[in-house]
Amino acid sequence: MHMLSYKNDNQDLIGNIGRKISTLRRKRKVSQEELASKLGISSKQLSKYEIGRNRITVDRLISIAQILNMNIIDFFEINNASSISKKERGSLNNFSRFRKLSGEDLLLKISELVED
Repeated sequence: MHMLSYKNDNQDLIGNIGRKISTLRRKRKVSQEELASKLGISSKQLSKYEIGRNRITVDRLISIAQILNMNIIDFFEINNASSISKKERGSLNNFSRFRKLSGEDLLLKISELVED
């Protein structure tokens, strides 16, 4: 994969996850300030995540999912969610096992799990 292409794809994923955080946070009627406080970060930092300006760590994404009482899989756009097996869904929900993966390796692992 060409590095420029990877960077653009990665930025798109970061932006999509950020928008999803914002949408799900609002649906659950949680303010930026409240979520940021529970995460131990500033609301300015959370805003940067939500607009896709800053990358978010897997650990932080797991924490957000727990605080919002949701599954980690909810942050990802999956074209055919009904085709994901129970085992694959469990793997995505148990995201903690991927914490040591680098950004590109993590993206590849996720794409392997959610491919049609």
